[in-house]
Amino acid sequence: MKSYFSVLTVFLSLAASAFAQESVRKLEGPGDFNKFLTPGTIDRWIIQGEEGETIIARVTTKEFDPVIELAEAGDPEDKVLLSFDDDGSESWFSYRLPKAGEYKIRIHGFEFKGGGNYALNLRRFRATPVEFGKPLVGAFDRHGRSHHYLHGEHDQMLTVGGTGLRSWEMLDTKGRPVGNWRGSVRLEQDGEYSLALTGQPGTRYELRLRPAERKQAAFNAEMAGRLNDGELAVFDIAGKAGAFRLVEIQRQGELAARLIHAPLEEDKRPRIASADQRPAIQALRTADKGQVQRFAVLLGRDDRYQLQVVAQAGGSYKAKVSDPTMPLEVGQTSARALPVGAAEYYRFQGSPGQLVIAELASDQFDPFLRLYDEYGKLVAENDDGAGGLGSRISHIVMKEQAFHLQVSSLGNGGGGKYEFSLAERKAKPLVLDKRSPGKLEDGGTDHWSFEGKAGASVFFHARSADFDPDVSLRGPDGVLLGQDDNGGVGTDSLLAVKLPKSGRYTVWVTTRSGSGEYWIRPIPGD
Repeated sequence: MKSYFSVLTVFLSLAASAFAQESVRKLEGPGDFNKFLTPGTIDRWIIQGEEGETIIARVTTKEFDPVIELAEAGDPEDKVLLSFDDDGSESWFSYRLPKAGEYKIRIHGFEFKGGGNYALNLRRFRATPVEFGKPLVGAFDRHGRSHHYLHGEHDQMLTVGGTGLRSWEMLDTKGRPVGNWRGSVRLEQDGEYSLALTGQPGTRYELRLRPAERKQAAFNAEMAGRLNDGELAVFDIAGKAGAFRLVEIQRQGELAARLIHAPLEEDKRPRIASADQRPAIQALRTADKGQVQRFAVLLGRDDRYQLQVVAQAGGSYKAKVSDPTMPLEVGQTSARALPVGAAEYYRFQGSPGQLVIAELASDQFDPFLRLYDEYGKLVAENDDGAGGLGSRISHIVMKEQAFHLQVSSLGNGGGGKYEFSLAERKAKPLVLDKRSPGKLEDGGTDHWSFEGKAGASVFFHARSADFDPDVSLRGPDGVLLGQDDNGGVGTDSLLAVKLPKSGRYTVWVTTRSGSGEYWIRPIPGD
């Protein structure tokens, strides 16, 4: 019996030793490595580090919440230098070793729970310091690579340029790539950043980091300046949720510009806005003209926005931030002149249940009309809905909100005098089982209404000898319930709907092509 327990003890000891060896692996160099983490345990990857060497490690998995750590090997215990549990299914760290020695990359689940397959990516390099504004001359190694590090600050903007570079990549304080726009980057944390360069092996290069020229944007006033090759100008814009802004920048030379949401603090909200949440910035369609670049946007935050201008080969600019929208009341008409290639904007307040009709007419250019809701979403657009060169948009307002209307020319190349009106129209009454006549211009819409009862079935039959009518039904809350453009033979339309609630329903009759007379008849289905 004693011999049996001795054998069993030796067997368990060997098994424990094998298990421990399974969780420890030695890494000879950088690369990608795959492994299975036993639930509730720690995997240790051993590296021999050199003084000043930068270690960047990333763990990714779809099976558990990973934690990644770097420890200095020691006896009896390792000394943990850093530990990260990033959001999502990956974690990163970047660390420049203070001394040579044995280090361990430790991987485990959050609170030492969970496990599964994971991938470890390891980068190792030696980097030299680089300073802002001071050119640095270096040489690429035999692999065509070179690395530098710099101390960055939160909200710092800079450009990276030089001669002899094929490409470059900025890595943040945890080794993650930083977004690059035309050679410029924004640093979001205080700490040490890495810069990885590539070029012709063995050749020399010159590197220069230029801090951005930072200014506060003046509202409704001209801002002018000049930039040399590789320089960046940044204008901070104080934003207000729901505000409309038109940014125009006239460029001379090879300059590029963009308008972005640049929060002072990291924006934790989802990147895709929900139905009841404004997007941080919503662009309205607008056209550039020659060297004038335009940004028409609705802002979604009480936060900071930025106009960024970068020089590819030097040049000058003039910029202006304004709100040129004009208020328009229902029943009001505006007569103005549209500059060639430009756009003008109106705003009005809509109330639930309103059927608003916007009409735009001109005999000097082909007018184009767009309607945007409070979030900057395009609700409708029209070219010839009013017949001839006129544009018309009909819209049922579903909730109290501010709308914007854009007046422009078709193709954005024309201009001249125009007349614009906003009206509220009452829908024409429909009588069950009775034909009602109507007449439409090409692209036009008629609106009919009737009082419906919940649960009732109704067939809507429309016919025209001149065009193919499109019939749609909207409920008391403005929701589209059904649509048909060819339910019958030829130019007939037949739509059958069971009414979901009692209230006033609106029937839209539209011609997508052609014009002329028609009739519509609602037929009770019960």
